[in-house]
Amino acid sequence: MRTKLRNGEEVVYLAKKHWITLVMYSFPLVLAIGLIVYTKTVHSFEDLAFILFAVSLVFFIYKVFERKFDIWVVTNYRIIDESGVFSHNFKESPLEKINNVNVRQTLVGRMLGFGNVEVQTAAEGGDTIIYDAEDPKKLQEAILNVLQEYEQHSHNYTNPVDSKECPMCAEMIKKKAKICRFCGYRFEEENQEGYNGE
Repeated sequence: MRTKLRNGEEVVYLAKKHWITLVMYSFPLVLAIGLIVYTKTVHSFEDLAFILFAVSLVFFIYKVFERKFDIWVVTNYRIIDESGVFSHNFKESPLEKINNVNVRQTLVGRMLGFGNVEVQTAAEGGDTIIYDAEDPKKLQEAILNVLQEYEQHSHNYTNPVDSKECPMCAEMIKKKAKICRFCGYRFEEENQEGYNGE
C-alpha cells in the first residue's frame, strides 16, 4: 500500500484481484512457447518466435505487478482504491458517504472465490466497482463491519455540547479540532474560540 494513512487511521482489510485474472494474460506466453518449439522443428522464423516470446513474457510480468499494486484497502475512515505500476492512482470513499455494498458472482466466481463488489456512495467520485476481487464476501463483510463501528462511534461522539459543524463539509467534529478529519478543512487559530458551529 502506497497511500499515506491519516492520524489514527488503521488498515482493516486489504483486497486485490483474484489470481484467475492472470490466466487470460498467460495465453500469449503459452502460444509463444509453442511457436518456439514449432520453429525449432521446422528451422524457420526462430528469431520471430523468440521476439514474440520476449514480448509476451514482459507483458505477463507487467500484469503480475499490476495485480500486486491494484488493491482496495478498507480502513476505519475510508475505502481506498489504489492502482498503477509506474504511476500511483488512488480514489477514496469516506465511510460516511457509503450507502450500500453489493456483491455479484457468477457460477464460476462462486466456485473459484472471486466476484465484483459495488460500493455505492454519495461522494463526488461516484460509485466504486471492484472487479474480480478475491473473496468478495469477506471484503463486503469487512466494509459493513467498519461502517457499523463508524456509525456507533459517530453516534456516541457527536455530542452537541462538545462538537461543532465544519463549514466546508457540514460534518460534526470535536469543538477543539483545528483540522476537519472528514475534508481536511483548517480552522484558523484566531477563530477557534469565536466559532460556535453556526
